[in-house]
Amino acid sequence: MKSKTYQFKSCEGHLYIVVNRNEKEFNSIQIYPPAKNNDCGYSNAFALQDLVTFALRRAEGKKDIKLIFKAVSGHYCNGMPPNKDHCRSCSDCLASVIKEEFLEVS
Repeated sequence: MKSKTYQFKSCEGHLYIVVNRNEKEFNSIQIYPPAKNNDCGYSNAFALQDLVTFALRRAEGKKDIKLIFKAVSGHYCNGMPPNKDHCRSCSDCLASVIKEEFLEVS
């Protein structure tokens, strides 16, 4: 299994998003939210990671991946500090990972 970890500055520390792949295909996305004492944030992050993993596994091409990207991007969080990635929320950070991993040509 090959993993790539992305780190983003967020409202209460750092958000980590891990993309896992085996030799041939995408396997899963893991999201580690910043606040360990924020049970609600953790449950929302885990729900988001499971839904996005489910959707990406079933995507049948760039068109489907663009729809997933559009669904998680553009959301705004008041607590998100300015950052170099121009992410406005944790889901916006996930969208930037999807764009880099699945939509941009390497």
